[in-house]
Amino acid sequence: YDASVRGERLRRRDGEGEQGLAAWTAEQLRLIHASAADDIQAMEASCLRLSQHWLYGADGALRGRVLTSWSVAARSEGLLSLAASRAWEAVSLLDGEEHCTARLSAEIALISALGEAGEASVAKGRTATVLELVDRVGHTVESGKALWALGNIEFLAGTPEQGVAFHDRATELIDPNANLRSWARLQRVSALMRMRVGRTGPDIDELLDRAARAFSISATTTDAAEMLVARGMRAGSRDNASEALALFDEALTSRAVLPPQTVADVLDARGRARDQLGDSAGARVDYSGAAAILFSLGALARGLEICREHRIPPPTPAPTS
Repeated sequence: YDASVRGERLRRRDGEGEQGLAAWTAEQLRLIHASAADDIQAMEASCLRLSQHWLYGADGALRGRVLTSWSVAARSEGLLSLAASRAWEAVSLLDGEEHCTARLSAEIALISALGEAGEASVAKGRTATVLELVDRVGHTVESGKALWALGNIEFLAGTPEQGVAFHDRATELIDPNANLRSWARLQRVSALMRMRVGRTGPDIDELLDRAARAFSISATTTDAAEMLVARGMRAGSRDNASEALALFDEALTSRAVLPPQTVADVLDARGRARDQLGDSAGARVDYSGAAAILFSLGALARGLEICREHRIPPPTPAPTS
């Protein structure tokens, strides 16, 4: 329904009035602040409170916006299936020309959750829809984030040249003067994705240097830990196992602020470094830890890949009562 109908429904709501609208707006502001600070627990709490407000049930578009943020929070906690289901619902609610930007945000949340869950082919199937929305929304930071997400999916789907092209386009749309932290994260992620597919060129160092300079100005605790991970991956790609091991150990001291799927990647990479240094027993512990995390997240394909590659048994499911 259109905005005028929605406004009339809000005005007619009994027992809430302006106080109820003010409470919704205040909670939305708390959610925005928590998101900017990478405070996932606060994001979850705000989304929960919003879901209990009468507006959540009365207005599908508002509910879709909350579900998008709730999806992002779930993905940061490694709850990939939940993140995808929330994003799917948000996408279904945010239909219509007036919701293009919000729908684009929901699509970003969806393909990001699918990609991290090992469903890159499903996520890639959203490409045409996302690009159509980008055209409608125009040259905005949200369009840049959408192209960034599409680039990630191309890397994960085994088409890195397309991934580089999308990331380059995203860099043009995310202005570091206005969105320094997002711009820096894109540089770091693009470097990681290139290393993930075996690229070793100087462009990786350029990307990491750009990210480091930007993060020296504005960074969260998570950003600092993620940069240690990226630097460790770069050291590993250069066969500098000792440096990689030291960087991964340092990154894991901040394990609590890293998404579980990132911790799994670090453990897998640290295992490789230990293998190179002759610590096969320590390497197996890390490989097993990585696989256990991935299995717990439902990322079975990636978990089985680690088990097969390193010849370790799949983790035993926890007993159920």
